[in-house]
Amino acid sequence: AGPSGRLACTAGCSEEVLGMLREAATFTGNTAAVQSFGALLQLLGEGPCPIARLLADLGRLYIVGPGTSVGLHDFEAGLDDCDLSESDLFGLLGLSRPQMTYAYWLMSGAPRHHLPRLLLPLAAPSEGSIAMDFGSGHGEDAAFFLALNYTVLAVEAQRPAAARPLRRLPPR
Repeated sequence: AGPSGRLACTAGCSEEVLGMLREAATFTGNTAAVQSFGALLQLLGEGPCPIARLLADLGRLYIVGPGTSVGLHDFEAGLDDCDLSESDLFGLLGLSRPQMTYAYWLMSGAPRHHLPRLLLPLAAPSEGSIAMDFGSGHGEDAAFFLALNYTVLAVEAQRPAAARPLRRLPPR
């Protein structure tokens, strides 16, 4: 832990691990991302690297599903303990703490009425708040913001993906 009592998130991380974090964090399923994530998991066995462990927990949840990673509370605590500024974290991963928390919460199967602390500011939109979801896929994010009383503009270019949310969302 550093002087503030926070975990030095890059302590014990090799330059090789730090260099592959951003590609491994894309979780796109493309060959380079899958190879980077696989290599990251192998390198984690060689030593501690807290930021890579957080990413590995998120990736295992994304790829394998609930029951394969730490619980939501522990994941959020790990993000809280990380000494990186929001800018430095985003620079390493291309992800922010709220993005990581939202993804973990969404995939973890945690009760939808239990919003993690980092997402609580989203739960109190001001009158007329609009959320825009570009590349909306099957509409999970749009449904989340609709449930919080946002007006949502969701755009999806792939017709099969775009049709699914329209069938499941109530007309307004």
